[in-house]
Amino acid sequence: MSGGSFWRGLVFGVLVGMAAAVFVNPQVTPETRARLGRARDGLKQRANRILSRAQQEVDQVIDQVTP
Repeated sequence: MSGGSFWRGLVFGVLVGMAAAVFVNPQVTPETRARLGRARDGLKQRANRILSRAQQEVDQVIDQVTP
């Protein structure tokens, strides 16, 4: 499994878990849902930045070792 696939799977799992927690818990208010949505969006953006940076580093290493 490639590193990108792992991180995408991890982020997907976190998002699915958050969504399940929101819908299973009847005590969750609209404010809480909004906060979770913002947290989800921030996590997704951060994960995308990390994946992009990792891909750039992998590409650099490949360029260095490829004749």
